[in-house]
Amino acid sequence: MKDQIIYNHKDHKVYQYASYGFIYVWDFSSDIPHVDKHLPAVSFISGREIGDKNKCYRISHQMVMSLSGEVVVVKIMHYYDLSRWRFRIFELNPLTQRWVKVDSLGDAAIILDMGITVVAKDIPGIKKNSIYFSGLNHPLTDPECRFVYDLTTGTMEPLPQCVLSSMLFSDSRWFLPGFTS
Repeated sequence: MKDQIIYNHKDHKVYQYASYGFIYVWDFSSDIPHVDKHLPAVSFISGREIGDKNKCYRISHQMVMSLSGEVVVVKIMHYYDLSRWRFRIFELNPLTQRWVKVDSLGDAAIILDMGITVVAKDIPGIKKNSIYFSGLNHPLTDPECRFVYDLTTGTMEPLPQCVLSSMLFSDSRWFLPGFTS
């Protein structure tokens, strides 16, 4: 995965996903920004946990800010037949300092392209316990490449028309009426 940066407005820190799966936490509260700490590498999260071991797929990771202000890591498994995607979510256990699998988002949904989590019931058309994403590395003007992955059922479906914009984007961007961070 390429470097990724997200900002946590609750602790005023910047989280950087860097090479080899390390997450650096930058503190900007003083005149000189510095690395406050780093979280354990997420690269150990294996790809052998699901699916047919004879199928090839690409694995990547993306950081997402949870509703509580914690960083979670989404493991993205894209099967090369282009018809299947799988996702796993991991959060850091503060006691063991190990990444543990999260089975449910509850009433929340992840907007993966933005690296945020939202309360689904607060946004019309957004389904709880789901991940919204733009099909990563597919033709960006194709509305057929924007999906909803349901964590409860493990199924994927095209983004419903009520959520899908008719505009062509250079990258998917999500507009969430009434969303405040």
